[in-house]
Amino acid sequence: MLGNIYALGAIGVTLTFGILRFANFAHGEIMTFAVYVTLTLIWITRMASLVLLPLTMAITSVLTSASTASSSSRCAPARRSSW
Repeated sequence: MLGNIYALGAIGVTLTFGILRFANFAHGEIMTFAVYVTLTLIWITRMASLVLLPLTMAITSVLTSASTASSSSRCAPARRSSW
């Protein structure tokens, strides 16, 4: 199972690098956050992780989208050069 998690992270970084031409290592942060959400839900509900997978994906997606929206709204727009 651990090898699958490493492979998933590597595929995400590879795809991002292939498309954007720079390595974005935020995938690791999102994966770590999802693991903590899953462990918290397992601890609270005492259910299996595969049963909680859709709920974990939804929570992680919403919180990651909210985090991205709040951080991008704080960025100043890029200035254009006069020439």
